[in-house]
Amino acid sequence: MASFRLAILIALLLASQARSQLRVPAPLVDLGGVKSGLPLSHSFDLINDGPEAVEILETRASCGCLIGNVEPRTIQPGQRGTLVLNMHTLGQAAGPHSWRATVAYRQGGVEKEITVAITVQLVTEVTVQPATVTLITDSTLIQLVTLTDQRAQPLKVVGVQTSKPGLQARLLDQDQGSAHIQLETASTLASGRHDELLTIDTNDAGYRQLQVPVTIIKTSQTVSAIPAKVELQSKAGEPASCLVRLRSDSEKAVTISKIESNHPALSCHWARGPGNQATLKIQLDSGQCGGHEVNSTITILLASPTSETLTIPVLIRGSR
Repeated sequence: MASFRLAILIALLLASQARSQLRVPAPLVDLGGVKSGLPLSHSFDLINDGPEAVEILETRASCGCLIGNVEPRTIQPGQRGTLVLNMHTLGQAAGPHSWRATVAYRQGGVEKEITVAITVQLVTEVTVQPATVTLITDSTLIQLVTLTDQRAQPLKVVGVQTSKPGLQARLLDQDQGSAHIQLETASTLASGRHDELLTIDTNDAGYRQLQVPVTIIKTSQTVSAIPAKVELQSKAGEPASCLVRLRSDSEKAVTISKIESNHPALSCHWARGPGNQATLKIQLDSGQCGGHEVNSTITILLASPTSETLTIPVLIRGSR
């Protein structure tokens, strides 16, 4: 099955190259065995073989664990740019994995796309749960993070740190093969979304630093989501969905200007009602999940009763 999926991936990459004048010399890269949890990145050359400049529009990743960036944003004829992909592997299951990134660009007034992919064989020795953290609060909130080392000679945590004073980390305890870390948001943190990092320092040269992405949503909102968090079960060949009501503290109707999902398997639509509320339908395409547990979010940009952003955490449970 893995070889069949790889063959399809290669065919897609070759098709995207054939339609494009932006060329990637090696669009498919196999990085071999990679230890889960360690920083992982790869750079692709983008060569403009066309007669006109290429304007980079966006980079779309196959999952929220992949971040891509292209420099420069304009590539002149005969010149080259660089696409850098950074992958978050912490918390992902052992075994074969593949990630795709699609670069959308404009050349001569025509919009085109080109796709690259990375395959790896993940080796899981050290795990951190949860591997990504989302905290939604209007004051302070505490989250426990657990590190587990399955090896006969486990590592030792020697320090923990965060990327912002508004997020505090403390090592509570550790014994043979496990450690518990407490995260706490500060009451002084400004309202809005904050994308931060928990860094776990260890005495193991192979796992010198483990990084956990932490998203903090500090609310001062007039609209609340019911339920505030969503859990969807991924089952092969079966869609899943959930309804969420958005309710305002005022008598004004809730209307939405834009909905964004950070995972390609999730889609969301909305309708007015009942009354002044709005109803969201969050849908899961199980075929795009890969059978793994994923923490994702749906971001709602409200038009009324006030212009604000509401984020709904979505936990996608793997196939059972």
